[in-house]
Formats: sequence, structure tokens, C-alpha cells
Amino acid sequence: MTANLLPQMRTYSQDRRQCFNYLTKLSLICALISVRKHSVRIGVAMRRVQLMLSMSFALALLGSVTPNAKADTYQTYNLAWSGALEGADGENATGVMTLDLTTLINPTTTANSLGNSGAFDIIGDITSLSVTVTGAPGGGNGTWTKADLCACSSQFGAFTDAFTIWNTNGQTVNMDGDVLAQLMADGGDFNLWFMGDGPQGVGRLILDPDGGGVGGMLMTEFAPVVTPPVVTPEPSTISLMLTGVALLGVMVARKRLSLGYQCSTR
Repeated sequence: MTANLLPQMRTYSQDRRQCFNYLTKLSLICALISVRKHSVRIGVAMRRVQLMLSMSFALALLGSVTPNAKADTYQTYNLAWSGALEGADGENATGVMTLDLTTLINPTTTANSLGNSGAFDIIGDITSLSVTVTGAPGGGNGTWTKADLCACSSQFGAFTDAFTIWNTNGQTVNMDGDVLAQLMADGGDFNLWFMGDGPQGVGRLILDPDGGGVGGMLMTEFAPVVTPPVVTPEPSTISLMLTGVALLGVMVARKRLSLGYQCSTR
């Protein structure tokens, strides 16, 4: 039930951002009308400023009605592995990972994957990562982060099998739901590959805690943290905000000049 809330919260976030855009445009129009109304009292110099701001406002509106650059959407996931399911009692790992869902390839196919394997190295789509391993008798215990991941596919070529694997097996994964259940049902795969003695993927959804040694932990959780996805502001929104701040500054300057003009004529 909690996973089903994510699309609703994402829709609410998008609607709220759209409403904000409309309100910003309305406030800019009101500010522009106010500037025009009092332009006679400001003088020639301020009318030139008004003309420049009018042009900037027109450009901002033009940018807001043209196709916007797609805003990045980030989602954080809880991760877990258990060695008990692979005969390695005591070995366990838990983690938290944030993905950029805008750049994540979903679905993956053999036609667009590394070496036609159906898998992708998604190290570039991971914005943050922390995995803690405990109970591993052969080593590998500790906390590992994104900085410890191996960018192996870029170093050793597309045909290496040592990389952070993402493979949906041609199926589109609902990233707001239980990702692990979908990967298992569709024959997909996800695995991490840390450098040195860190955990490394040795099989489908199996993470070995001691750098490819003995043992293994089967993935038991890959599910979103129930919080609204973080959406970065779109370029048109930022431009409208900056234009609004500039117009407010001009209005303040206009009032000061107007007061000074009235005082000088008395």
C-alpha cells in the first residue's frame, strides 16, 4: 500500500510545481503593469529599464511555453542481502541507494546493452550509495559507498562481467514498487561491484561479501523508501523566479526615485 502512494505523491509534486509556475507568471504580469503605470514619473532612464525587463519577461514566457528540459527525478531505495539463503549463515548486508530515474535505462534490451548482454553498468545513475556488510568470515565487513564502486565497464570494455549490473530482461520495471520482486519474476538482475576486498556480484542477485571469495548473499530487498521523489526545478521555473526578483527590485527603485522627485518639486 505504501508503494502505491509514490505515484500519487509524485503527481502532487508535479501539480504543485505547475501551480507555482502559473502564480509566478501572474505576479510578473502584475509587476509589469505596475511599472508601466508609473513610468512617466520615473523618467527616461527608468523607461529604458522597463523596456529591457519587458523583453526579458517576454523571453521568460516564451521559454515557459516551449518544451522544457526534463527535470531530474531521484528515488531512494532500501537494499538488503542475506547469506542464510545461500548457505552462508551470519553473512548479511543492508544498504541505501539513490537513483536518478531520469537517466536510468528502463527497460534494458540486448540491442542497447553492454556487449549485447542485456545488462547495463548503472554506476552513473547512482547518485548516492551505502552498503554495510556484517558477519562475513572471510572479510569484506564494513561500509562501502559509491566512491568504492568499480567503473569497470569504462575501464575494461563492454564485454567485462565485472560491473554494477542493471538488467530488466526487456521488461519495464515500476520503480515506485517492489523492484526486487519484479526483477525476480522477469528474470532480471541487479548487482554491485566494489573494488578491492569489497562485496562483488557473483551471480544473479547474489553479492559475495569478500571480493569474489567463498560465500554469497542473496538479495532480499530492493524497494523504495516511502518519501516523495525529489524533483529538481525546471529551467523555465528558475528563469521566471529570477525575472520576478528583478522586477521587484525595479519596483523598489521606482518608489525611491518617485519619492525623491516629489520631494524635489516641493
